[in-house]
Amino acid sequence: MTTPSADDIKSAFTFQNFDAIVGEPTYDTLYKLETQATRNAATVTVRLPPPHTNLAGIVEQPAVYVIRVGGPFPRPAYPGDAPVFPIGANLVARTNVTNVFNTNSKNYTTCQTTENLLKTMVENAIEHTYLAGIHSTILGFGARSLQDIFLHLYQSYGRISPSSLKSNTEKLSTPLPPHLPIALIFRQIEDCQRFATAGGTAFTPAQLIKATETLVLSTGRYPQAYREWLNRPDVEKTFNNFRVQFNREYQIQNEMQHSTAQQQGYAGNVTDDGNVLDNAVANFAEATAADRTAFTNLTDTNNILQDHLEQVSAQNVTLQDQITNMQTQIHHMNMAQQQPPAQSQRSPAPPMYTPPSQAPRMYAPRAPTYMMPPTPPPIQYAPPQSSPMASPRYQPQQYREARSRGRGRNRYAQGPPQ
Repeated sequence: MTTPSADDIKSAFTFQNFDAIVGEPTYDTLYKLETQATRNAATVTVRLPPPHTNLAGIVEQPAVYVIRVGGPFPRPAYPGDAPVFPIGANLVARTNVTNVFNTNSKNYTTCQTTENLLKTMVENAIEHTYLAGIHSTILGFGARSLQDIFLHLYQSYGRISPSSLKSNTEKLSTPLPPHLPIALIFRQIEDCQRFATAGGTAFTPAQLIKATETLVLSTGRYPQAYREWLNRPDVEKTFNNFRVQFNREYQIQNEMQHSTAQQQGYAGNVTDDGNVLDNAVANFAEATAADRTAFTNLTDTNNILQDHLEQVSAQNVTLQDQITNMQTQIHHMNMAQQQPPAQSQRSPAPPMYTPPSQAPRMYAPRAPTYMMPPTPPPIQYAPPQSSPMASPRYQPQQYREARSRGRGRNRYAQGPPQ
């Protein structure tokens, strides 16, 4: 019986290198690292009592491995340097003892080699600064197991808050839609147990079984199978037995629905199987209620958005008016700065009339409009004392006086008649 070498084991790994963790590890990065290590360990086959067929149990925490597989992982122990034969054993007995020794030796060597490879990969994935508590430069991780290493990392860097642990406890019994496969119920239980174990508060087997019963009853699909489960002895009521029984019941229901649908069609299936009809009605009512709730939430959200848009639109109108007023004022200011000073709109003053016998007078206009020149005053003419004929115009009074004196003689000597 040949024991696989380290190269043979590593070549079968799903992840040849783990994702490096930069800086201080967190729960999420440690969860991913542990998952990759578990996947690699699950690729290594060993000959252990069923259902333990691989080495995933050297990485997973015992509380998680038990609910997933159904029992604790039987880690291979050192079988000794040579087989030990009973006193007086015959050839057949000696052969059997030798075969068991060889199998145990192979399992032990394979387990040790796999664990050493995985510890080296973990060492390369995490900065040495954050491994100081369990790692040394000379001895590495030493004799510590992978379970101890990950438990130390979770407690040191992947601390989980009390509020997160409370939410995880509530999720443990949160119902799933009844039309989904029942395997998702058991997956939810496993994930919650893994989270609680990393937080140092693993659930007990009784808590897990009670939570699983609650989830299965909430689907309304397995009343008969649940009655059968209650009638089983207490010693058989384990999480693994519960999962096996209800997985089988889920497969039976699927086969019955498929066969009935092929033979009688959908209508015959609904008529013959009353449970299926009740479940369909319940599922439809639940889906309708969920749709109404979603529609109501969507309507409320749309109303809130509409009100917000109206407020924004009103603010935009106000801002636009203010911008327009500012632009108008700026335009008027620019025009006032660029326009030259206004010239006087008055018409030029009319020329002043100067009488020939008087001194010039100035007439200032009283209004900005054009004004007609004033009428000059009448000119008074006084005859010279020396010669009355020198006057440019003959006066009637002077003519009469001359006529009375000359009685017609030389009457025209004083001036022409009027």
